[in-house]
Amino acid sequence: MSKKGVSLTEILIALAVGIAILIPTTAMFSTSSKMLEKSSNLTFASGLARYIIQGMMSAPLMSIVDVPIPGISCCDDSDDNVYFRNLFNLKRDVGNSKEGRVYNTLEGNPKFFSRCAKYDFRYSISVGEASPNDVPGDIVKSVSVLITWKEFGVDKVYKAHVYIVPR
Repeated sequence: MSKKGVSLTEILIALAVGIAILIPTTAMFSTSSKMLEKSSNLTFASGLARYIIQGMMSAPLMSIVDVPIPGISCCDDSDDNVYFRNLFNLKRDVGNSKEGRVYNTLEGNPKFFSRCAKYDFRYSISVGEASPNDVPGDIVKSVSVLITWKEFGVDKVYKAHVYIVPR
């Protein structure tokens, strides 16, 4: 007897094998996509904290003040957020005038602000003094920068710490 077709049993077995291979493969891609997003957010938070610390290093020591938790939204480019505008701006010095200052705004940097808004990136700053007792007038500030964001409905935190000495 000659066999000219494929039986229903053979088709069902082939389908089951295909599905058994397909399901773990798609789960793997989903997991790797989430891991990539988590890694990207952690890198972004780290860069944000480093940028804040660099801004503080060049600021006058007495201008470094606390920003309590829950912090300030990084996508707030309003004039009310003076601390944000002083830390997150691109400076092109033209003498002592403010003409050379270019602020980091939504129009000028939409990718930055959309990422900050999507994950609700915020920063808070805790400032303390770590001055040695035996040196009067020598102030060293102990600064902790907390970057918080929401990722897949879970609150995430990145913390950076630095000691800032007078220049």
